[in-house]
Amino acid sequence: TGYIWDGYNNFNVGNVYTYNIGTWMGGCMELYLITGEEKYITRAIKSANAVVDNMSNFSPYGILYNGENGGDGGLFKPIFMRYLSQLILRGNLDPDLRNHYIDYMKNNAIALWHAGTMKPEMIVSKRFFERPDGKVQDSSVQMSGVMIFELLAELDRAGLISAKNPAITANAQ
Repeated sequence: TGYIWDGYNNFNVGNVYTYNIGTWMGGCMELYLITGEEKYITRAIKSANAVVDNMSNFSPYGILYNGENGGDGGLFKPIFMRYLSQLILRGNLDPDLRNHYIDYMKNNAIALWHAGTMKPEMIVSKRFFERPDGKVQDSSVQMSGVMIFELLAELDRAGLISAKNPAITANAQ
């Protein structure tokens, strides 16, 4: 499935969290870079796809959401996104798959900015596609929003989101 369970012998799909999947992807990525063995990058891609392409559980409307809410759960989404961005940057991916993941990250940031951010206060929601439910929110949730934009800036610095990559720029318009 690409799922990473949240504990030994815990096979409850309700206990599959994006941070577990993200850290697994990061470990697979490092093993791939160290060994050059394709099996590791294949496993990272399978887990990334389990989130990015799963419209019923993780990404309705193509936007990351798993009800992970606040507290330490407010950091689950950016942990996944961090390792997805590393897969994009260092995974030697097929260009179509790389662009698919970039579009996913961009769509999450666009949803967060337009639907999930209270302006002018700049307070972000725990759900990227809904307005925050008030002016008092978890710091972890706020950091989640900041990290998404930080990761996109890193991809942009690598030339993957700007006019340097016309295919991606065209998709953004």
